[in-house]
Amino acid sequence: MTARAVVQDLLQRLLYAAPVAWRQDRIFRFATIGAGVTGLLTVLRLMGPHDRALRPVATDPGPANVPTLSAPGLPPSPAPPPATVPKIMPGHALGEVIIAPAPEGDRFGTAPPPSRN
Repeated sequence: MTARAVVQDLLQRLLYAAPVAWRQDRIFRFATIGAGVTGLLTVLRLMGPHDRALRPVATDPGPANVPTLSAPGLPPSPAPPPATVPKIMPGHALGEVIIAPAPEGDRFGTAPPPSRN
């Protein structure tokens, strides 16, 4: 048997089994419906919108032979250095760290209060 005959026989057997599976197997039925809906949406997406109001408007870039010039200005200034942040690491004292209360409503990192029963 050639490969073509094997593939043809397999497809014919699947074609005969599909109606039986449709009637008796709920998963096959829903999978087939899902594949059909997905295929339909893919075809509609590839075709694109038919209404002219939904199509994107092409903007005119201007003449192609006119060079564009950048705006003259000062060179960009370097970013300011970040504020010094005290290091909290092993070997560093915590005397430099300022402890401030958290803003109202910010409970990140806090343990819930113990429940009173």
